[in-house]
Amino acid sequence: MMKHVLMMLTVILVVVHFYGCNQDDNVMPSGKYENGVMIINEGNFSDADGSVSFYDIDTEEIHLKIFEKENGRPFGGLLQSVTVHNGKAYLIDNLGSKIEVVEAGTFKWIATLSEDLSLPRFFAAIDNKAYVSNWGPYAPDFTSPDSYIAVIDLDNMMVIKKIGVNSAPEGIIVVGEKLFVSSQATSEISVIDTGTDTITGTVPVGFGPAQFVADSQGRIWVACTGGALYAINPVTEEIVASVEIENLTGRISINQNTQSIYLLTSTWAPDYSYTENTVVALNAANPDEVSNIFATRNLYGLGVDSASGEIYLANSNAFLGNGTIIKINPDGSEIGNFAAGRGPNGFIFR
Repeated sequence: MMKHVLMMLTVILVVVHFYGCNQDDNVMPSGKYENGVMIINEGNFSDADGSVSFYDIDTEEIHLKIFEKENGRPFGGLLQSVTVHNGKAYLIDNLGSKIEVVEAGTFKWIATLSEDLSLPRFFAAIDNKAYVSNWGPYAPDFTSPDSYIAVIDLDNMMVIKKIGVNSAPEGIIVVGEKLFVSSQATSEISVIDTGTDTITGTVPVGFGPAQFVADSQGRIWVACTGGALYAINPVTEEIVASVEIENLTGRISINQNTQSIYLLTSTWAPDYSYTENTVVALNAANPDEVSNIFATRNLYGLGVDSASGEIYLANSNAFLGNGTIIKINPDGSEIGNFAAGRGPNGFIFR
């Protein structure tokens, strides 16, 4: 009897070991998206096929459509931006006017917010409160006269207030107890007190302020599509440096280790079938020393991995099929490339 029991236990252990090994071969461990690069694929407007890809830096493997893979359904929208805050990733669907919330490490769905949003763009948070820029409904002349910042209680995932701002709010950044909001259809940045959620002032800049980065000195930099880059002291709300750079797209990224700032310029081809793009580099300590380090067509976004110094460029391939990610060194030499989803526009390095 004892002999038969021992034989049965041996068989069970072998089966469990075999099954476990096969499962491990095909499934990445829990928290599989904790370390690597999230790629934000905007998608095509008419198809609403935005998605998120994940690039494993160690293995150089690319995992496409991870939201769909983990939740059994496509994202199904125009993915404007993604922000990670307190272990959660907030996916902004511009076309569907909603936010999908997932666990950042697993990408498992947590919640959807679809009320009181209108053409949302970008997300910033402080503790359990978030701010989202909304263009609001278009007027007959396609302007955005009813733009606002949605204030969200993250504990309940509800919009608790709307703060009216100038037309077409784009980038937003929290510094201390202030929220800075760029309004792309104007030449102003609004300043909001995050304690009272009221506008306390504005900062005049060039036309078309878009996205922000912050440097190690506490300054914030904003790229303006009118052709200039501005550094702002967030305490005094004064411009402390400016650099004229023609044809800026508003895309900007910074290497926090070297304080190197990277921007994109863009001009249309004569027949508007593609764009000619240049990657511009400068240092926050010496912003007047500007250099062009890379040029190609159809670039739509960029980011920099501060750990390695490598720069990631998002090539939309004119939205004709999926996009391509190009990796370059700080000197502009190309490292390699790999496929992404449709219309890649940005990156999150984790």
